[in-house]
Amino acid sequence: MKTSKKKIWTGICAAILLFSNSNPLVVSGETDEKQAFGIQNDKVNQLYNGWKLKYEENFENELFIDDQPWIHDDYSENNQWYVEGELDDNGEFFHKKGGKDFARHLDSFWLMRKSVPFGDSNWLTVELADRDYSKTGELENPVSFSTVNLPNGKKAGKLTEPHYGGGGLIRSTDPLPAEYRIEYRLKTIDFGGMRNGTFEYDGKTNGIIPDETKTNFPWKAGGNFEGPSEPNNSNFDSIENENGFYFLTIVDYHDPAPHNNVFIHTHRKVGMDAYNVNGLWSDQYEIVDPSTGELYGYNSKKSTRNAINALFMNGDKFKDHDMPYNDFLIETEAGSFEGDIVSIAEIQPELMPEEDYLFAIERNKNSYTMEVTGNFLHAGLGTLRYTREFEEDDKPIFHYNNRPNQYDGKYNHTWDDGDFQIEDTWPAESAYPDYFIIGDPHITHYEGSATISDIKLYVPENVDVDYLQTVVWQLYESKKIGKEQMTLFTTKLEDLQNIDDFVRFLEHQKEHENIDDEVYQKLTEDISLG
Repeated sequence: MKTSKKKIWTGICAAILLFSNSNPLVVSGETDEKQAFGIQNDKVNQLYNGWKLKYEENFENELFIDDQPWIHDDYSENNQWYVEGELDDNGEFFHKKGGKDFARHLDSFWLMRKSVPFGDSNWLTVELADRDYSKTGELENPVSFSTVNLPNGKKAGKLTEPHYGGGGLIRSTDPLPAEYRIEYRLKTIDFGGMRNGTFEYDGKTNGIIPDETKTNFPWKAGGNFEGPSEPNNSNFDSIENENGFYFLTIVDYHDPAPHNNVFIHTHRKVGMDAYNVNGLWSDQYEIVDPSTGELYGYNSKKSTRNAINALFMNGDKFKDHDMPYNDFLIETEAGSFEGDIVSIAEIQPELMPEEDYLFAIERNKNSYTMEVTGNFLHAGLGTLRYTREFEEDDKPIFHYNNRPNQYDGKYNHTWDDGDFQIEDTWPAESAYPDYFIIGDPHITHYEGSATISDIKLYVPENVDVDYLQTVVWQLYESKKIGKEQMTLFTTKLEDLQNIDDFVRFLEHQKEHENIDDEVYQKLTEDISLG
């Protein structure tokens, strides 16, 4: 469904992009003429106005993640990967849908995991998951993440996922702040799509090794769960024509890690991903040529099935589907769309790593922005950037609120497919953190590899009271302060409305040993960024 056109951007074409820490985005080339699409050349550097670099990861230090032991996830509620709710990997939803057959299937293998923090102050974490059908704890050819050398001599991090039954991602270790810009460079990608006009390359089809029947066993949204406890169980859906990658997504739960496909589709706020399909059902999908604003079919001859989907999740509408799957709100150079996928552009993997793509997401006080810079198919070099307010045209972005007082419950629903109910999909007094993820968050779909570099987190140059209110809430939610301290800090911020006065209050509290060093450091660290 197409709605009224709200955003058309003009900008870069045939430019050379150079990057440095002091001036993150410098554009050189012909700038006298108005360009065909994207952000105007002389406006690109302004995208960093008001932001200050807090963390960056260039992968110059060797990672030893593959040397870390695998841990058996026993699905218990006290392990670090458990997520409260009906759709967790051992969730009530699947037991209701699949009964004893689902329980039998789930017990046919061990789910093995790694969670390894890295980077300055351990601000990043790698999460890997894979299946062990031998139940010995010994994995053959598992998912991995390691440092590699690029042709230009620089370092990068490489996610390698040989088998669709595993998953791997890079995430923020802690919740992102109230306002931020997170970005990175995608250097290579091999998670499907065509290469040089064909799905058949490197002994694979659409990036998937055709060595066995591959299904969404044992997690699916409904139907017949009977049959053998094996991945090739014919009662489960084939995933052999689907591949993809999450370029950059913001999710709404703590400590994100790879989980089942149903789960991840109910925990996204905004995100850019690739859904590289070799099948007829994608006839309904369309892609925008950003240089002209024209649409072409995903399965047309003009397409290489390497599209970028930039999706804002509609918090007031679920798709007509057998799982609680948010509808899409989409902004493109062709206007605004809802419902079926309309991709903003196509990447060109054949050009990588000599050329790459910069993906970024920003959050400010009332909106999210998604942005990508690179050499797009049919269009050339450019920067595409799309913004939606948290609540725009009576269509909210799902779970946008980081704190309970940012939302009043008006978009709360009960999801019901006639067989299973999920109550309170977005109740009043709720709060949802922002974490970014890059990679493959499924343990039922996708296989391949991708190389990334230059992950950067920016925060506001000048933090304010609202920013610090979120810091206080995060300290409370992580149990670093109690309710009494949270109320004290919150009240002081509301009363003072002045950062300098709040600093003096914190110093007084520390002097009298009313707050510990960790809490003081967290609060003053963020204030000092101003």
